[in-house]
Amino acid sequence: MESKSLALAIPDHMIAYIGGYHRYPCTQYALWKGGHLLIIQVPCISKRDPYYYVDNEETQEELERDYRNVLEIIQSIIDTIEFDKTNWACLTRKSGSYQLVQKMKKYPSFMAPLCAPFIEESEIKLKRFINGNVEERVGEWNGQEVDIYRAWNPESLYRLHVMYENYRALEALDLTFQVLGNLVDSDGTIVGLVTEPNVGREIRNEDRSLVYKAIANLQKQGIYSREFWTV
Repeated sequence: MESKSLALAIPDHMIAYIGGYHRYPCTQYALWKGGHLLIIQVPCISKRDPYYYVDNEETQEELERDYRNVLEIIQSIIDTIEFDKTNWACLTRKSGSYQLVQKMKKYPSFMAPLCAPFIEESEIKLKRFINGNVEERVGEWNGQEVDIYRAWNPESLYRLHVMYENYRALEALDLTFQVLGNLVDSDGTIVGLVTEPNVGREIRNEDRSLVYKAIANLQKQGIYSREFWTV
């Protein structure tokens, strides 16, 4: 198994470690091969949640060590994984040896679509993941580069719900990146969002009037923002 910087496309024959999510009571590892994402779920070794020990360097190092140790166990049985079979697997231990139990897993989505086309995942050519985040990706759709947010666990699904509500509140104000489509899986369930590339520059002093105007428009809609990043 090879860990990639993800700045380049991942060859179909290669297994790549994309990232993970570590919150008690379970840890999740995301692997990718040949266009298939597989999430491996493992019960936490420690009952200490890293979220509550963010300022404790010693505890953080211990938790990171546990995380890497389990990753090495997964690597030792990597040849047993059938990537095109399921999207989820649980790491279990039986008679002193580890094995993966694979299954299909699907999280329900109850979001009303935004006023944009439905884009199937199969229509997008994945180019890379962003900063090792499983949900944030860059792809190509209809000949143009796009940013993709693809929910894959309860936490990222919650963030997707928040994104939808934010876009819905701002869609008439021309203050967001353009939404190109609602991302749907093979069942037609909304699982993400496709937008124009989220690029820009940092705000400068000469942008003050533009920022004041944007804030005024937000306040007219009853919306208050604590920060602005790019224009």
